[in-house]
Amino acid sequence: MKLFIGILLLVFLAAGAGCSRLKLLLPSESRWTPAAKEPIPIPQEQQDVLAYYTYLQGLTGADLDGEFRVVKQRYASFPNDEDRWRLIFLSIQPGQSFSNREYALELLRGLQPEPGSDKASRKSLGELLSLLLTDQRELKRNLREEKQRAEQLAQQLQELKEIENILSEREKNRPAAK
Repeated sequence: MKLFIGILLLVFLAAGAGCSRLKLLLPSESRWTPAAKEPIPIPQEQQDVLAYYTYLQGLTGADLDGEFRVVKQRYASFPNDEDRWRLIFLSIQPGQSFSNREYALELLRGLQPEPGSDKASRKSLGELLSLLLTDQRELKRNLREEKQRAEQLAQQLQELKEIENILSEREKNRPAAK
């Protein structure tokens, strides 16, 4: 019996030692820690704008169409920054009939926050969106150019194949040299 208890005790000690070695192999803290101890808070006016964008993500296509019409009419009657931001976010919605990134860029360029106003912090958000939309426009232009180049090369390849076929037919039809 003493032998059994001794073996059992030895098994538990070995298991405990193994677990402690396993803890040494695992990192105690995550490798990914934030750069700052506390994240920089997003200003309330940016939170409001981003909350509207999040709200738009939950709407159906028909609801988005209606929202766009109402905001566009209201902005045409009385232009203001709030409706300008709404139109910007509506205009960048993918797959909608009213989606127009150029219009969104135009609206972003027209943003003129008043110095010292609480809406001045939206400027950086506008600059980021403008940068992304401009880059996207450039990428689309490059893609369009590459497609044209690929079509030209495909056409040239087809023409070369036709020339090769013509030459091959001439070879077949030429009388054998004596």
